Amino acid sequence: MVHSDDVDEAVKTGYKAWNSKGVYDGHFRLKNDEGGYRIFHSHAVPVYDENGNFQHYQGYNIDVTERKQAEVALRESEKRFKDISLSMADGFWEVDDKGVYTYCSEKVQEVLGYSVNEIIGKTPFDLMLQEEAEKIAQIFKELLEKKKPIKDLEITKAVDCRD
Repeated sequence: MVHSDDVDEAVKTGYKAWNSKGVYDGHFRLKNDEGGYRIFHSHAVPVYDENGNFQHYQGYNIDVTERKQAEVALRESEKRFKDISLSMADGFWEVDDKGVYTYCSEKVQEVLGYSVNEIIGKTPFDLMLQEEAEKIAQIFKELLEKKKPIKDLEITKAVDCRD
C-alpha cells in the first residue's frame, strides 16, 4: 500500500509510463508487514511479444530507506557545516593526503587574497615562491616527524597564481 502522501505521484508516474508504454521509475513509501512505511525505488520496463505488441510490465521494488535517510542526514550535515563556515571570522581549508586543497571557506579570500576557485586543486606550496616553499617544506617535515600541530606559521612570500 502506497503512503497517502505519495499516491498522487505514484499514480501520475504510473499513468505516464502506461500511456507511453515507457519505463516506470519512482520512489514511494510503501507499507510494510509491521504497519510502518519504508521507501522503495520502483522500476519497471515494458515487455513486448515477438510482434512488438505490448504485453505487460516487468520490474522490481528495492528498499532504499537507509540510503534515503543517509542522504537526508548528509544534506543536513552539509548545511550545518556551511552555516558554521560562513559564520566564522577566520577562513579554513581542507587538504587531501597529498596536500592538495579540496575545500576552503569563502573567508579564505579575505585572509589569503585568492578566490575559492583559485585555491582548490592547488597545494600551499603552489601559492609560495620557490625559496619560501623550500623553507616551509622543511618546517612541515619537522612538524610531521614530531607529530606536532602546525601553529603560528607565517608565509611571507606568495605568488600570484591568477595567470
